[in-house]
Amino acid sequence: SKEMEVDTSVEDAASKALEAQLDAEQKEEDAITKLLVLGTGESGKSTVFKQMKILYSVPDPPAKFILVCRANLFGNAHAVAGGMKVLNIGYGGAEGEAAMTRILALPADGNADVTPDLVESFAVAYKDTGIDQAIERAAEYQLNDSTRYFWERAEEILKSDYLPSEQDVLRA
Repeated sequence: SKEMEVDTSVEDAASKALEAQLDAEQKEEDAITKLLVLGTGESGKSTVFKQMKILYSVPDPPAKFILVCRANLFGNAHAVAGGMKVLNIGYGGAEGEAAMTRILALPADGNADVTPDLVESFAVAYKDTGIDQAIERAAEYQLNDSTRYFWERAEEILKSDYLPSEQDVLRA
């Protein structure tokens, strides 16, 4: 009988400790504000979240977004090429096509060795009238609205010492 009392008191103490822990966790959970953001693709849901994170919390270090920004740059180039096929848009010239061929030979995730030739390829491709037309007609296929932004910043994004700006992070 005495052993039962000891076991019961140990169980009671463990139960109270568990209840206290659960109460503390519930208070933490109650302090969290949750927000459901709905919208179609490319409507700015992620951007709103990133803006709130920048304004109301400790932001992630910019270096964390280097590959994300490069992936946007390369991924958008791949998407533009796909859009050109879908919309039957030809390149404005052989230079633009050759530049885009060099870009498309690299992975869309942006995980590639950056060379001066690559930087030049983005510059030449961006000036191509066919590519420009495909970007203008982005509403007719799936293309990030940040395509021009990243393409215009390609030289900076492809630098070895690149650190994304706040604007880069918001658009990534």
